[in-house]
Amino acid sequence: MAGLQQSGAIVPRDYDVFAGLDVDKTSMIPTEPGQRVKTNRLDSRKIAESLRGGQLKSIHVPSTSYRDLRHLVQLRDTHVRQAKATKCRRWHVIESRIINGYL
Repeated sequence: MAGLQQSGAIVPRDYDVFAGLDVDKTSMIPTEPGQRVKTNRLDSRKIAESLRGGQLKSIHVPSTSYRDLRHLVQLRDTHVRQAKATKCRRWHVIESRIINGYL
């Protein structure tokens, strides 16, 4: 299935339409140097020829639940990094007070 893209990116609300499918990356369509003209007609012809020739590499669009889980893991990683930075700052303050004789 060819990726349907307008101006190079799939809008997030349209992203869910492709969830769980393998979509071909239209950015990987080979182009000749000097061919900068970009119209829907030319793009669709290039996509059709590339699909027919098997030149496009498919990408997997993850499901909504998988993306939500990945986002949760990213939030956890951010929290762990921030907690570690806070702990280091506390130790630095305590250490500097000990060195300067305040404690």
